Amino acid sequence: MCRAVYYFASMASQSLYHVDSRLGWSISYASTYATLETMSSKTLDDLKMAAQPASGWHFWLVGDKIQTYAKMYEPWLGRESHMLKGFAGTAIELQNFDPAALNVNNLIEKQNLLGRMKLTVEGILADINSDHLEKIGALHFLRALIEFIPALSSYGKQVDDFEKTLAINQITPDGKSNIIPLATNSADEIHVQGMQEVLELESLGVSSDHGTLISTTFWQIYFLHEAVKDFLENQMGISDKNLHKCVLIMSGDGKTFDQLLQLKKYLIMHEGDFESLCCLVPMLELWHTKWTELSRLVRRHWGGENFTHDASTLGCMANHASCPTPADLRKVDFYNGAHLVDLVLNANLLNCWENFFECSDLQAFFKWSKDAGNIPSFEDLHDIAHLLAQCHGTTKAYQHARDLARDPDHPDRVPRGSSWPHAGASASHSQEDGTGTNVEDDLGSDMSTALDEDSLEKDEVLANVTLFIWCALWWREACHAIAVGDPGRVWEILKLWIFTFAGGGNPNYTQYLLELYCNFKWEFPSALKTAIFNNWLVNPHGVTGLFIELDLLQEHSNFWLEEMVQHKGQEFDEPFYRQSKKHTSPSVSNELRMLMEKLHKLEVNWCQPGRDTGFHVDDDFERGLGILAERIPEFIRHTTAHKNITGLQGNMVMDRNTEAGVAEADVDGIPEREELQLPVTAMFVAAGCLHSSDMQRPASDTRHDKLVGGYDTNNKMWWDGLKWRLRLADLDEAVAGC
Repeated sequence: MCRAVYYFASMASQSLYHVDSRLGWSISYASTYATLETMSSKTLDDLKMAAQPASGWHFWLVGDKIQTYAKMYEPWLGRESHMLKGFAGTAIELQNFDPAALNVNNLIEKQNLLGRMKLTVEGILADINSDHLEKIGALHFLRALIEFIPALSSYGKQVDDFEKTLAINQITPDGKSNIIPLATNSADEIHVQGMQEVLELESLGVSSDHGTLISTTFWQIYFLHEAVKDFLENQMGISDKNLHKCVLIMSGDGKTFDQLLQLKKYLIMHEGDFESLCCLVPMLELWHTKWTELSRLVRRHWGGENFTHDASTLGCMANHASCPTPADLRKVDFYNGAHLVDLVLNANLLNCWENFFECSDLQAFFKWSKDAGNIPSFEDLHDIAHLLAQCHGTTKAYQHARDLARDPDHPDRVPRGSSWPHAGASASHSQEDGTGTNVEDDLGSDMSTALDEDSLEKDEVLANVTLFIWCALWWREACHAIAVGDPGRVWEILKLWIFTFAGGGNPNYTQYLLELYCNFKWEFPSALKTAIFNNWLVNPHGVTGLFIELDLLQEHSNFWLEEMVQHKGQEFDEPFYRQSKKHTSPSVSNELRMLMEKLHKLEVNWCQPGRDTGFHVDDDFERGLGILAERIPEFIRHTTAHKNITGLQGNMVMDRNTEAGVAEADVDGIPEREELQLPVTAMFVAAGCLHSSDMQRPASDTRHDKLVGGYDTNNKMWWDGLKWRLRLADLDEAVAGC
């Protein structure tokens, strides 16, 4: 049995089953398949029992789209190669929380207070823990040194103890997560093409352009709703009857998070906490958010073909370390990009230590110090790390490099290096890039032009590399905090990324993080926030330091599901699919030493007035301040418009289950239809169809008095299966509202 299951998971050839079953080493393929079906059915039954809120067990759902190309090796009519799409999910048992935290009434009460109306740039900035970030900078400077220097290995425990003092919301380090893969389905969260024909809008007199708007606005949400219904109702057995006023948490990447929020808006007028999904708490997952920041960081600091000899750019360092060039800087390969950023960050951090100790070989320096008996104490190294973090990894350090005349005697200033070559300087001042190539010649005439007095009061190369260290430290902190299982530390970094995403051209993730900020700041009760922080990461093996993001767990599962689909060629809703393999990375010590040597020779992390290679990196954080100030009012209006439908205006709180509350709504406060970001008449899904909350049709409207699909359109329009049910008199208004 075990051998057969191993063969199945490895997608082995069926000939192995035939041979081994004859030899008595395994069971047949058919028996293996039947056994796995039985095990899967038993797991699903156990999940349904455990998922009942009255059982005391509660689960966090994570979902993601899944797709792969099914190539037919013997194609013919009806067996063409095609793209298979679906939705996959995983249930993770909630741990270390107060069951009272999942009371949906408390959540609705907090949401209806509309605390997000108080959202401001100044408020977000005031929420950033600057003292914590300073200590984090010192931690990563210190850890980079101690992990690189064998003579300092005895300080490893002291670094770990120092890190423990920075914990904000530490999950039990060795607690193993209970993970249950859900059956996949063929719902497609992003499918919008072809719905023009499905809806037959042309036959209703709607133009092609309007049909596209209708499908884009509503049809995406329908597929996600079908996936959510399959997970919650069919596989977990949850309904309004057994919900017992409990909150359900579901998370995903940015696209899934956004569409879950939209889905809640479309169902807002439906009765019941479950049918309206007001019990659902959408959460943004962390791995895709990290990936977005990684792409921004690489894109902003890559440089270009003309700056391959500027060691402050990632492009130059990637070329020197033989790292691959990203095919698309808008979305870099995650693992290649992460390797490059971590490698270059380590090289710069260690170069800063070299500059402080005025040596060119840190390992030899500390070995000599240890042999001589004068190795620095841990406390001394901690103080130096704090100073280096202030000099090379803060906003103030970046501003100092851009304005050398400001506060020249400040202790955080970077010491001066050798003179930078400029017009009139002797040729002996020209620098080499470490390969014998003259930097001044390679950079062209831009560097040899005369510099005015203003340019002598700045060091653009130092500013570029300081900004990189600053942002890369945030990236490393997010990665490290996730690995050790502290979502509280991750949240401190996410608050910073609100601004960098806004300034770096990522408006979608800016809105997602603003939504999360409003949730944690005003809309989640305190107990619910604690429950979320205690379960925002998953530890599949119960090993300290091996926490991962929930969406990364789902991506691992998706990888093997897609491999299996390609192998078997079946749809994602077949009763066939359920999961990780890992590899170790090779040593990067050689590449690290090469980059350190280059940084040391070019004095990149020393201050050289007037140094400017022509490449300037903009501070996305500073740009984001101005952009957010303009966009926050629109964000507030956009995310509170649907409250007007239910009468929740200002600070008025009403019972969503009473008709009196609806009757007291101030209709004068409802935005114009072209401003309202949801259907003009509230929409909800039931029995596989999208409904309008206002099904009455004016008696005088007889434009479409004909039979469609066997139903009289004087009352309703019906489509079979996945087709919509809409009031025709409102169709033109819905199009205009889009």
